Amino acid sequence: MLKLITRNLYLNLFVALALVITSGYEVYESFEEANIGAHHGVFVFALFQMLKCIAVIGESVLAVDEAISASKSEG
Repeated sequence: MLKLITRNLYLNLFVALALVITSGYEVYESFEEANIGAHHGVFVFALFQMLKCIAVIGESVLAVDEAISASKSEG
C-alpha cells in the first residue's frame, strides 16, 4: 500500500506543487536578504520533482496517443 501511495504520479506532482508554492513564498519574502535558507533547497528540489513528474506524464500521453493511432490504422 505504501508503494502505491509513494509511486502515485499525480500525488507526487501535487506535493511538489505545494512545496513550490510554500517555499516559493518564503524565497520571495527573503529575496532582499543575502542569506540562503532551507526554503531555497526545498524550492529547487520541488522544481526538479515537478519537472520529473511532468516528463513522465508527457511520455505516458505520447504512448497512449501512439497506441490510439496504431489501433485506428489497424481497423
